[in-house]
Amino acid sequence: MLIYKKMNAYDRIRLMKCTPCIKDSLMPKYVLSSMLAEDIIDEEDFRDVLSSKGREKQVQKLIEILSQKSSQAFRKFIKILDEDHDWLAETIKSIEVSDDEVESFFASRGNNPKRITSDSVQQQAYIDEARGIDVQDSVPMNRRPAAQQHVVERPQSQSKEITYEMLTVLRRNSRVVRNWCALAHRLGLSTQVNSIHMKINMRMESVDLAIIYLMEEWKGIQPKDYNLEQLVRILREEQFNDVADQLEAMYG
Repeated sequence: MLIYKKMNAYDRIRLMKCTPCIKDSLMPKYVLSSMLAEDIIDEEDFRDVLSSKGREKQVQKLIEILSQKSSQAFRKFIKILDEDHDWLAETIKSIEVSDDEVESFFASRGNNPKRITSDSVQQQAYIDEARGIDVQDSVPMNRRPAAQQHVVERPQSQSKEITYEMLTVLRRNSRVVRNWCALAHRLGLSTQVNSIHMKINMRMESVDLAIIYLMEEWKGIQPKDYNLEQLVRILREEQFNDVADQLEAMYG
């Protein structure tokens, strides 16, 4: 087995938070070889994952193994996701962890992070290290310090009903179509991703129809939020500023 120091609390909480999304969308066969090559896992880990029957059990096993690795291994895993699961990588990077969550994490394991001991100091150092690494990559643009953003005041969009013409604008944007799963996560609809995937595959439809199905799910589950103003806001949160600008210019 590879020898790693334990993953710090910050990254363990991030891993726990993103586990449902990973379970919904990750295809282990696309990342295992790269994880082996990057020394994130060893051959025994590789075999353990592949010996699990079915994708869901393979993903569960992979998460269990990853949780025992270091923060360095976790960051390598995220970089691998950038290749074939870029939206998932961005989702993980965007997850925020508060000091209260870190304190609760330690408390649940019988540790007091405020205690001045060598262990707690080391744990806090790991957290500080994790928060300082690749901050430009791990912090979403809408959360970065104001000095790094060029803020442009835009007129507020009215709460107009989303029309088919607006959805056509989304479907014609290749970046939105390619990262529709990230949009689903932002809408709180990660659990619908698999069913939409299956519907498209069974009907052998174009992937851009995922946008239509996703919007239908959003309207059905959160009808009060289903309007142009909310759509533009969510698009900006996911850095789809080009299509947000287009919608505002055409329909705002």
